[in-house]
Amino acid sequence: MRSSRDTEATHLSFKSSPPGGHKQWKLSRELDKKNNWKTRSLTHYHVDFNHFILIHNDASLAIDEGYNRTSKAEVHNLITVDGTGCVGEKIWGEGDLSNSELFDLNCKGIHNVWRDVPKDAIAKIEAFSNDNGYTYAVGESSKMYYPEMELTRNARHIINSECGYFIFLDELESELEHTYTWRMHSEKYASQVNQNQFEIINGTGALNVFTVFPEARITNVDETLVEEVMTPQRPDDIRRISLKTLLIENAEKSKKSYFLNVLQPKDTLQGKLSNDISVQSIKGDGCFGVEITSKNHIETFIFSNENKIAYQEIESESKWISVVKDKVW
Repeated sequence: MRSSRDTEATHLSFKSSPPGGHKQWKLSRELDKKNNWKTRSLTHYHVDFNHFILIHNDASLAIDEGYNRTSKAEVHNLITVDGTGCVGEKIWGEGDLSNSELFDLNCKGIHNVWRDVPKDAIAKIEAFSNDNGYTYAVGESSKMYYPEMELTRNARHIINSECGYFIFLDELESELEHTYTWRMHSEKYASQVNQNQFEIINGTGALNVFTVFPEARITNVDETLVEEVMTPQRPDDIRRISLKTLLIENAEKSKKSYFLNVLQPKDTLQGKLSNDISVQSIKGDGCFGVEITSKNHIETFIFSNENKIAYQEIESESKWISVVKDKVW
């Protein structure tokens, strides 16, 4: 999703797929089975299902960690469950890359994070639409997590009504109670403006993060360090990056949890509070959402896991609904 092709444009990229993409994941298995081969080598493929990056006014606001041999979900902009991510990350429970034999196998693509991931353990785009001023995508990735987490749903909805912000809704459901952690990494630390708002300023661009749900939540700003050897030929050549991480968690472990956040990119020189959108939470009978007031519009976004929305004059048998009205001056 991008506002234009200009340098100062807003650009958001979102990814949800099987490791290596649908085609490689399917055809490599077919070739291996038919010929008794081992063709699938995904050593450098990141654990970045339902991950996104965000750029505005030539400034990186939500970033990828870049190069990493031991890639994990926790260094990407996604949800971790009790601190865990992809089922394949278990490989590093057997050791780390300080072990020279393991390091060599990893570099050859033989010993990699996707080694024991079953065929049906994939993420995918469930729905996508770009029509009438709305862009909408939802990625589902519950099968990518450890089976013992017993996740039945991990869906990330991203909605853009072209009013200057993005609505992020994450559905988390499991047979067990968990702590779910919403993670977003940036080059600069987020500052807390108030109980429900954080601000990130990075050069010419800035980002407001409005936290709406869960109502009972724990928020934190922390540093995530990534240190990796670039190549086994130069073991002292280590790449280091410091990610500034915004974390949001449900306050108590639960089987279900919903994260609703609104991300508003803005220019640094115009980043005063007077230019911020206004965000107000909504709760109805079996539904919840947010009312967003921007410069020229008021958007009402409501979600219902039961496909039954009833709030004031709005009634719909839908998963979610968005109503955008022109602001009356």
